Amino acid sequence: MNRINFLARVAARHKPFDLVVIGGGATGAGIALDAASRDLDVLLLERDDFGSGTSSRSTKIIHGGVRYLAQGRIGLVREALRERAYLIQNAPHLVSPLAFFVPIENLYERAKYFSGLKLYDVLSGMRQVDPSSWFGRTEFQHAAAAVQTERFSGAMRYFDGQFDDTRLLINILATAAEAGATVLNYAAVVSLNKNRAGHLRSVSFCDRESDQTHEVEAKAVVNATGAASDTVLSLDQPGQTNTILPSQGTHVVVAKEFLPGDDALLMPRTPDGRIMFAIPWLGHVLLGTTDIPLPTAVDNPVPKDEEIEMILKVSANYLRQAPTRKDVLSCFAGIRPLVRAPSETKASKVSREHRIDVLPSKLISISGGKWTTYRHMAAQCVDTIASTHNFEIPKSQTHTLRFSSTPVNGVAPRRFSDYGTSADELDKLITNDPTLDDPLCDGLPYKKVHCVWAIRNEMARTVEDVLARRTRALFLNAESALDAAPAVLEILTRELAIEPLTGQQQLQSFAARAAEYRCR
Repeated sequence: MNRINFLARVAARHKPFDLVVIGGGATGAGIALDAASRDLDVLLLERDDFGSGTSSRSTKIIHGGVRYLAQGRIGLVREALRERAYLIQNAPHLVSPLAFFVPIENLYERAKYFSGLKLYDVLSGMRQVDPSSWFGRTEFQHAAAAVQTERFSGAMRYFDGQFDDTRLLINILATAAEAGATVLNYAAVVSLNKNRAGHLRSVSFCDRESDQTHEVEAKAVVNATGAASDTVLSLDQPGQTNTILPSQGTHVVVAKEFLPGDDALLMPRTPDGRIMFAIPWLGHVLLGTTDIPLPTAVDNPVPKDEEIEMILKVSANYLRQAPTRKDVLSCFAGIRPLVRAPSETKASKVSREHRIDVLPSKLISISGGKWTTYRHMAAQCVDTIASTHNFEIPKSQTHTLRFSSTPVNGVAPRRFSDYGTSADELDKLITNDPTLDDPLCDGLPYKKVHCVWAIRNEMARTVEDVLARRTRALFLNAESALDAAPAVLEILTRELAIEPLTGQQQLQSFAARAAEYRCR
């Protein structure tokens, strides 16, 4: 993917796009891929960097939703488990099965979780993962030495999926681009333009790098901006707001020593009645999450002290070695863009977790949902677009579509780096410039070659793009990421000819962002 080429393609265009997608998170990227794979001519516009909002700040699990079983939401769980299987199948280099232990105290809990997780197995169709099983106290002690196993009579073990959210997002966008889509980050939509009938005819956006405004004609437009949905809706119809009910979820990252091994822990007893997780992720342990209602959505949510304290307190009830604030390497918060009901527009409520609205201007707006079901949401949204605008297109085939760089049937699999792309391609860059094999920062697996690859092939434009979303350095260790910032800026300056003043501004901006991820 090359931003300069994509922008030139837009500037040279003289006919309408079939579809303009506003929003470069999981939902927007999924819609772009689904539409492009169905032969629609697609342009995706993202105000900031791809995945810079909610989509980069998930709990890093692809799951059916164990807690939904107790609520009787069987259809929702079955749908999510089916999507989990598709993701493990289509992106095995980025999505893989992960075992979770659920500590059990008494016979009642054993009966409840045993029956619930066996139903979970049945609903999954046993696709791509192993079945759940019971571990007695002795087995549990051997399998999870870092847990206070003496407090429990045993544990149930079940499987869900684990992934790296923004690495998967970049793969989805690259696959969409291979299918013909044009994708742009740092392209802020400034107006939605209508014809005399009041229907959308074009979209104007500002290229934030050049500060130039472009107008592109579009047969259809979809709002897939998540927590920012109301902002886009107000461009279509002033006063059209309050469709999103924002909620904040915070996560804490600590060293691997607090939960060695490859298995995760589900912690079912929390002060607010939610469940929490301790998850091995990229050589570290991810703890969380919380659920704090917010009055309004914010672009860059910051973890609250009480959230961090609650996560550490719950962890101390389960982990033998309890992490404290000084052990926190990074902490981050994301906004859940929950659907506010009832809708004030003509709506097609296609599930309990997401909604697709068709507005009088024929703007399609999709809200809610989660990473696990992004593909299904995208397919439904493109179906709605086709029916609204009378597009004759084939059915969605994304449930069998392998992502960019994924091994295909009958072809020997490529080697994949921990970074999530072909190791062979990275090796070629290092062969041409051996200095690219140097570490980018201490204590993390990233090298200078990952930075170069991100700039040349993944449209990274800033220090934060590289250290937060192309690599995950900021999410793993805020101090190490800050130390790496000058080296990243040096490579960015060489690759993109960044002016010195702009470079210093980037360093200052990243230092401020890293401060938000430090737990002090």
